[in-house]
Amino acid sequence: MRVFLKNISKQLKQFSKSLDKKSILIDQPWALIDEEFEMQKLIFKKDGELIMSKNGKVSVGNWEYLNVSKSLLIDRGEDKILCREVYIDEGVLILKLDGTDSNFMVLANENHIPDLNIKDYLTKKIDRSRKNYYGDKNKISGKAFGLNKFELRDGTTVFIDLKQNTVNYRKGDVVYKDPEGKKKLSDGYYKLSFMEGFRIRNGEIV
Repeated sequence: MRVFLKNISKQLKQFSKSLDKKSILIDQPWALIDEEFEMQKLIFKKDGELIMSKNGKVSVGNWEYLNVSKSLLIDRGEDKILCREVYIDEGVLILKLDGTDSNFMVLANENHIPDLNIKDYLTKKIDRSRKNYYGDKNKISGKAFGLNKFELRDGTTVFIDLKQNTVNYRKGDVVYKDPEGKKKLSDGYYKLSFMEGFRIRNGEIV
């Protein structure tokens, strides 16, 4: 999970909200899987009180959002930790302990992710971001689903005809330089910004 989060953290930034809108955080049923692989429930109260429940035992701490550093200061009673924002939305809260490279603290909102499968939730979010079809006026004759825009690692945009009506490209899909589908991509290997890549031959993914 740690490697997964480290790899996708940059991709998620474009979707991230901020805790300066505290309504995302306050009075929500957040669940945290701790170092002992046990679930702990946290409720951040509006007055700065933090309710922590583990195996039915409740302890009370405090929390404070530091807007200047986009960090969350959490007093757990036994210790205090400073966590920086990595990714925020209504379903997932990803924080990283200040000063560390990959020491993540990940919470799932049970109202949005009942099964607490954070990896699946984030993977689907990234996949949905790839799905950026153009309207009917931009569809190519004979292309059932139009073109999907992808960004290469060098910043260049390409357009892929996804024949299987999916957000993922496959062998045989045609790649174009333009949204009108008039110029096929030249032969070669191209790297995507999603830590992937594909090889093109005669305009098709091979």
